[in-house]
Amino acid sequence: MTACKNCELLKKEELIIFEDEQVAAILSDTPATVAHVIILPKQHYTILEQAPDEIVEKLGIVANKISTAIFESLNIGGTVVMIQNGTVAGQDVPHLSVHVFPRTENDELSLGWDTQKVSDDELSMLASQISKAVLPVGTVPVQQTVQKEVPADQIDGDDEDNYLIRQLERRP
Repeated sequence: MTACKNCELLKKEELIIFEDEQVAAILSDTPATVAHVIILPKQHYTILEQAPDEIVEKLGIVANKISTAIFESLNIGGTVVMIQNGTVAGQDVPHLSVHVFPRTENDELSLGWDTQKVSDDELSMLASQISKAVLPVGTVPVQQTVQKEVPADQIDGDDEDNYLIRQLERRP
């Protein structure tokens, strides 16, 4: 049996930019863009459906933190966070992974697709089918977060160096 490329990547300590007991974030050694990061569970799961919920949650949290770190440290214009789940979806390594691609204008990374025309009836039927399949999953407790207001006197007037202003500019 061939060794898993991503399991081998976990051994390249010089490429690891974050790790804990469950996941690691690693600079891709074959990047699609500069500073392309791959976030992997340390335990081998081939696809998303095999991973326990706490691992999936951790992957999402780490992807958010890595995206924020890329914005702050590299001053880039955006990120794409992506999971290719299954070979038909473009997954070429059989190890669950989340990719974070830093984006800049004219970086030539193409992730676009042509939209399809779908009738309202077909959308309704699809929504019904999928929602029935989701019901057995059950409910997941949602943590309530409270957004804190930042007093005006704590906001620095220099927009270029102001973290809060830069966060607003990230939104499409």
